[in-house]
Amino acid sequence: MDSMKQCLAICAQASAQAESARTNVFEDVSAAQGAHQVVASTTDLIAAKRVTTAAGSTQWLGQCSNATLQQFSRDRSRVAVKEALKEAVDEAVKAAVELRGATVKECQDRHRKGKRLSSECSE
Repeated sequence: MDSMKQCLAICAQASAQAESARTNVFEDVSAAQGAHQVVASTTDLIAAKRVTTAAGSTQWLGQCSNATLQQFSRDRSRVAVKEALKEAVDEAVKAAVELRGATVKECQDRHRKGKRLSSECSE
């Protein structure tokens, strides 16, 4: 009879644990300016404390499948490449403008997205 009571007690405890809400725990979350930060688990609940962020940062926190995490990473890589390319083009335009003596606005107005850059900004 005692073993049956023990078995029922174990089942009741397991049932209570299964019904309780499972949550990830994060405290004081942050990242540096422009950072890309991932705090994730593909298997079980996680906890994170004192994680920080700044302007232009990206943070992922929580649980997801391995496939979802990999897709997020691929998508983020594409965004990072586009941002780097835009920054490089902007710097090249600024350098060309300085060499040619045109203002940045004049050059940008003349050479918007989809227009071919001429050899000089001021024609």
